[in-house]
Amino acid sequence: MNDDLCSNFNILRMYLPDGSGKTALDFYGNQSFKNYCPSANCNTELEKITIGFLWLLEQYYSMSKNKSHDINSINAFFIHMISWFSYKLKQNSEHSFTKINDFYTSYVKSNDKYEKFISESSKFTELNEELNTKSDLLNINIEDLSKFYDASKLICSMY
Repeated sequence: MNDDLCSNFNILRMYLPDGSGKTALDFYGNQSFKNYCPSANCNTELEKITIGFLWLLEQYYSMSKNKSHDINSINAFFIHMISWFSYKLKQNSEHSFTKINDFYTSYVKSNDKYEKFISESSKFTELNEELNTKSDLLNINIEDLSKFYDASKLICSMY
């Protein structure tokens, strides 16, 4: 990972802090977040976490298509992204999923609130293909994967 990639998580933590503290910035002040929930009715913590995950997924997909990032940094970003998501889901008692793939399939793909993301991403079939290549990571138990978040956060702090 490098400073550019790690900065995405610093930005995200201003809107969705790791602890239960207040956010530093207004969640809907970020235009990118509004794109995932245009009517600004994503008010539960779980919905906001999902928007954060979709935003990171967009960043990941953009990086994977950008030849200026090396594959090792991109893979590290993906692992950090899913460990962050697992960490946030573990903090949230609303979820009943054990794997990210189950959550994504049940909660994101089948939810009208995220329709724009689904329709946009389906235009680019490579995103689905990319997620399929990472299916082994997406099928790790959320409880186990969340344990890697602190370590990956520490690695980012070195940049």
